[in-house]
Amino acid sequence: GTGHARARRPRAIVLLPTRELALQVHDVAKAVSHRLKLRVGVIHGGVPDGPQRRRLEERPLDLLVATPGRLLKLMEAGSLYLGDVRHVVLDEVDTMFEAGFGPELDRVLQITTRDLAADPRPDASGAVQHLAVGATHPESALVLYDKWLRSARRMLVKGSHTVPSTLRQEFLTCNGPTAKVSALRDLLGVADASGKPSIGRSVLFCNSQQSARFVDHTLVEDGYKTANYHGAVPANERASNFKSFLDGEAHVLVTTDLAARGLDNLDVAHVVQFDFAKSAADYVHRCGRTARAGRTGTVTSLVTKADIELVRAIREAQRQGGDLIAAGAEHERRQRTRAATELQVAPRAHSGRPKADAVAAVFPDCRGISSANREPGASAGRGSGERVKGTAPGRQSSRGRGRGSRGGLGRSRTRRS
Repeated sequence: GTGHARARRPRAIVLLPTRELALQVHDVAKAVSHRLKLRVGVIHGGVPDGPQRRRLEERPLDLLVATPGRLLKLMEAGSLYLGDVRHVVLDEVDTMFEAGFGPELDRVLQITTRDLAADPRPDASGAVQHLAVGATHPESALVLYDKWLRSARRMLVKGSHTVPSTLRQEFLTCNGPTAKVSALRDLLGVADASGKPSIGRSVLFCNSQQSARFVDHTLVEDGYKTANYHGAVPANERASNFKSFLDGEAHVLVTTDLAARGLDNLDVAHVVQFDFAKSAADYVHRCGRTARAGRTGTVTSLVTKADIELVRAIREAQRQGGDLIAAGAEHERRQRTRAATELQVAPRAHSGRPKADAVAAVFPDCRGISSANREPGASAGRGSGERVKGTAPGRQSSRGRGRGSRGGLGRSRTRRS
């Protein structure tokens, strides 16, 4: 590749779906850059682009860490060119495609996969190295690879679709959202004077912004010191909340799947799923926030009737030592097939349309959260976080205080297994 970096022309780029992941990777790169004598920079959304443009225009960079939205914006402004790039890393590919960054990645690869033989500069020989990393690679990503990276080799790291043996998994069966709130209080225990739960620092996952707001409000009222972290929180406030958790000022990170992937600096021994993951892939990612690098950790999941079949598929795959994500995908395929069959035989009203109760039976929503307000899993907005979707903060679910007790599935009891 080129011998020396030039202003506006980095030699390598790393693309990530969120601002928080970009900052984390940048910090790691900075830590090793002194020994390697590399100049490293980062660009992301959620902040004014003026200072970032000036840094690119005035300071040569060997490695640029970026979110796709901000990268394209600065390229269109003439502050950034990819002609000198010889190494491209696409990290958390599945998350980027779920977030809708496919067109941006297509534009980047169109430039970085060009034929360097047509470049008249003497230092333009060789080829650009590309590396795409993800827990899964969705069909839309495979289409992009076939378009631009046809000769790429595909490798699966053994054990990447499972959870570590040092992870303890607990499943608490709850009959409805009221029992979930009660079970959550029992699990966290009484907050101490600093607002820390008895189980210690924890990450608490919800499936929607509305659910996260409700849980955060409930825990604050109960005396816990929380940090609310999801796409509806403004970028600067979200960054401040995240920092307060990392610094130990807050002890419970209440979040959506925005925090489920890639973040390895949370330093927690307990992950709680207030809403059970919507897929096996999301479950594996959430579990990955603890029990890292050989350490022990615990994941406690509050499970409703709507979650039981997915939980069973995951646990059966674990019992057999199989691929959790593949098992989850097979479960989802069976669910779609069954739903399509039930829709075909659903009773019809005089209008010729399926009755509302028949459709509701096919697509149940047992978490007390409207499906329309659910947040897409691992969804990240352009450059800084998730796309915002949900009702206004003031419209929250009523706070339940019912209590569950030990027992089996289908009863208003709670079981630890």
